Amino acid sequence: MITGMISNVKASDFAYSKNLQDAFAYLQKEGIEGLLNLPVGKVIVSEGVKVNRNSYVAKEFAIARTEGHKEWCDIQLVLKGKEDFGYADLSKNLPTTTVYDPVKDVVFYDGELDGIIHLRPGMFALVFPEDLHKPCIKVNDEQVEKIVVKVKIDW
Repeated sequence: MITGMISNVKASDFAYSKNLQDAFAYLQKEGIEGLLNLPVGKVIVSEGVKVNRNSYVAKEFAIARTEGHKEWCDIQLVLKGKEDFGYADLSKNLPTTTVYDPVKDVVFYDGELDGIIHLRPGMFALVFPEDLHKPCIKVNDEQVEKIVVKVKIDW
């Protein structure tokens, strides 16, 4: 997992992956204001990069779900508001609560997390298949505006 401020990342930081370069180039080209102006829903950037614009009030910790992916990475970027973002390493062998869905590339887990990151505007978490994650954890009752970029693994 990689976390940081989107303003500190360059697409060239990901020379090993055209899809990650395309994803970060898109985020930087649009900027926070441009991304906030996107309508809620999906934008296809390329075959390997899909953007989901979300708007919601985050969930109580017990309701938020821990998930993992096999074929795609997530870049979860908070645009406005705050949320907590739990994480655990796949090697912990947490018990699954669903079977893997290859169409949605998702499986859900239960169990103890390794930690929680406090995401604020402009901050992202890039999660790889070995990174289980529990996004959308409530910090307060404010609306969260967020982008989730699905990036097809190409390395």
